[in-house]
Amino acid sequence: MQVGNGLDKYIAELNKLAINTSEVLGRSIYVGADIVADEVRKNIEKIPVSNSPKRGTQSDPIDTITSAQKTGLLQGFGISGLATTDGITNVKLGFDGYNSQVASTSVKRKWTEKRQANIMIARAVEGGTSFRRKHPFVAPAVRATKKKVEAAMAEQLDKEIEKAIK
Repeated sequence: MQVGNGLDKYIAELNKLAINTSEVLGRSIYVGADIVADEVRKNIEKIPVSNSPKRGTQSDPIDTITSAQKTGLLQGFGISGLATTDGITNVKLGFDGYNSQVASTSVKRKWTEKRQANIMIARAVEGGTSFRRKHPFVAPAVRATKKKVEAAMAEQLDKEIEKAIK
């Protein structure tokens, strides 16, 4: 999600007040990121779970994940540190680490024999694969929270400006 046009006036006000703009923007950005992250977590909770050993095929794709995969998504999901690149300050929401799902011993690739990367599972669930139906959980969270995030960030910026004026 990119928020910028509506926040330009706030940035100009902060600059006039000689406030540490990066610090103030960072606090506001995290307020928005928390809202989106909470919605993503709610959507992860809604992903259907099945611990059956059924493997999907192109003609019969699976539409569930295992409880270990869901736990991995929830535990591996987070917000990155604040970063400023080319004048754009942001945080990223994403997945880190591995879940405890033990893959089939018939799988020949060594990297999947013990654990699965949470980012791989997230991508496969979000967009689907040739053997898995898609079950979007990130994109709907971003769409559902956009106006709320913009309002919360603007409110936080207003609070910061008021605090600086006093």
